[in-house]
Amino acid sequence: MEEKIIHIINGGDGTFLHHVHKLVENDSFDDILFGVNRGHVGFLCNETDELQDQISQYIENRWMIQIEGHKCLNEIVFSSKNKGKLFEIEIIISNESLIFQGDGLIISTATGSTAYNLSAGGPIIEPTLKCIILTPICPFTLSARPIVVSQNIIVKPLMDYMIHIDGFETDLKKSKFEINLVEKPLKIIKFNNFIKAIQKKLNWNQKIK
Repeated sequence: MEEKIIHIINGGDGTFLHHVHKLVENDSFDDILFGVNRGHVGFLCNETDELQDQISQYIENRWMIQIEGHKCLNEIVFSSKNKGKLFEIEIIISNESLIFQGDGLIISTATGSTAYNLSAGGPIIEPTLKCIILTPICPFTLSARPIVVSQNIIVKPLMDYMIHIDGFETDLKKSKFEINLVEKPLKIIKFNNFIKAIQKKLNWNQKIK
């Protein structure tokens, strides 16, 4: 399918027409116009109440996690500050302690399960589930496996560490951190089916030739 450029126009018919003339001047007849009506009287743009009814079926709840007030959609990564050195971290879940040793630890959301978590051998989770995934990076022992929990956790780095949130390095420094599930979900619009998406992107259901 040929890729198309979609222009989302927020305004009334006047704003819509102004954008039309710009596109015509550039001979951009293959572009698609999507108007959202913010005026009083007009027929070129879609009405917001009708859009809401149509789009509501495509809205998904995505649960985020947070650390020290920093919210995260994909993952929080703890790793050693000293490259090449074995990293050790303690996780407390329901007052029980787990020790991970390896290159680091990925603390992921369900949305982030198909990001760094997947590359590290973590499980694929349906993205609307409210959970936290703990996936060790290159664990020192083969028995260290990913685990999925549905509650807040406490993290205690046992050596010098770095923290990355959704790929961005932070300067957070404490002896222990609480990782919380954010109380309200982020709402996003997704038109594609999750199972079909992973089938396509991961080449599942392909016949072996």
